[in-house]
Amino acid sequence: MKSSSSLFTYLLILLLIAFLTNVQNLNAQETNWPQFRGPKSSGHADKNCNPPVEFGTDNNLLWKVELPEGHSSPCIWGNNIFLTGFIKDKSELQTICVDRNSGNIKWRQSVLPDSIQKYHSISNAAVATPTTDGERVYVYFGSYGLLCYNFKGNLVWEKQMQITNIKYGASSSPIIAGDKIIISFDFHENGYIQALDKVTGEEVWKVVLPNVYKNHYNTTSYSTPIVMKDQVVIHRVEEISGYSIRNGSRLWWLPTPTSGISTPVFSQNTLYIGTWQPFGERTSVGDLPDFDTMVTKNDKNGNKLITKDEIPDKMLVFGRPGMDDQSMYVKKSFGFFDKNKDKAIDKGEWEKTCEWIVSFYGESGLMALQPSGTGEIPISQILWKILGKVPEVPSPVFCKNCVYMIKNGGDITCVDAVNGKVFYCERLGASGAYIASPVVASGNIYIPSGNGVVTVIKAGNKLEILAQNDLDEKIYASPAIIENVIYVRTAGNLYAFEE
Repeated sequence: MKSSSSLFTYLLILLLIAFLTNVQNLNAQETNWPQFRGPKSSGHADKNCNPPVEFGTDNNLLWKVELPEGHSSPCIWGNNIFLTGFIKDKSELQTICVDRNSGNIKWRQSVLPDSIQKYHSISNAAVATPTTDGERVYVYFGSYGLLCYNFKGNLVWEKQMQITNIKYGASSSPIIAGDKIIISFDFHENGYIQALDKVTGEEVWKVVLPNVYKNHYNTTSYSTPIVMKDQVVIHRVEEISGYSIRNGSRLWWLPTPTSGISTPVFSQNTLYIGTWQPFGERTSVGDLPDFDTMVTKNDKNGNKLITKDEIPDKMLVFGRPGMDDQSMYVKKSFGFFDKNKDKAIDKGEWEKTCEWIVSFYGESGLMALQPSGTGEIPISQILWKILGKVPEVPSPVFCKNCVYMIKNGGDITCVDAVNGKVFYCERLGASGAYIASPVVASGNIYIPSGNGVVTVIKAGNKLEILAQNDLDEKIYASPAIIENVIYVRTAGNLYAFEE
């Protein structure tokens, strides 16, 4: 009897330890920033966080530390901030651990790949954000593969992967789902999603992604997957889809016009996805004239052909507001029109190219989706969809029953999360590119522009700008917020601001 009593007591203690550990892990997820866009990739800080509204290089600055170039966002657990960096002249890829209290570098680890993945001028070789489970940190470089370090900076395991050259670099970040690390390699026609054992790095499952491209010039997705209950949700080119965490099986999918760039967010059972594509909005597509009008206005030598020097400099094919250098102009895209490469565009070439451009038009927009069941899900599961002003890169953010999105040029849109009613769509007054995603703390939304201005607005159905903080450096990485501190990575530094 005494033995049974002792066994019961022992089991009770084990259950209590398990319960307390589980509670501790749940709390840790809330008070840390363990992956791209924080807990659940939501962009939300813990409800008790209260970072400053006004800050700058000489205002509420706790510390700053110089970093090599990189677009990865801060990943934070306890007193550790993990980031990646790229030293171009050495072809060196770094994983960096920064002390959260002091800003001092705790350790750096480097890899030197045989070659560096090609990337666009607006990008670099250190784009994907690390993720952590509180014991190990997982880092992905498109030029090398996946690496796992412990918190002391010791390499636990690595998985080198084939380099795939894609236009904007490998920006999809790894995520943790239970005992697995999951990462999407949605590149061209041979894309796949893979799950690895987070302790050993051994493959658990690998699933080839179906080719769903429909006459699309882009076949690469850049979105980071999210975990929604027992599924991995991926925003792909031409599709939103859900996969089983357990075995990687494709559960459901929704065909839709999109380039698969921004990361979805969810609240309870509803997904919010910004489905952007280059020709998805008429307001972004240049008003190209018919060929006869083009000749009448621009054919200087009267040969009924259009040469490159006869094309107006600012005639748009596709525009990115606030990013003229990244817009698509007819003159710069002359090769698309000049099919036979004779250095002149005839009527057939002009009409064929214009037809090709129009073929990409689709009703891109912000949608609310409640996926259920299996297979191709019906359009009826789309609760609402609003067209126009959808961002190219920044993810939407959900706050106080509204969804917010920020577009290149500084257009901010606030939408009722229940019915899709647009409460407002206005200019922030901070122009330029918008690459980083907004984050939320204490009922305020922090919106970084590529030009280095962090605008803070109050969440609500009317635009209320609280502050605009100019750091005078490019910002392409999404901020992180822990307790009363906001961490902002710029082109050359990591800043910590606290009131």
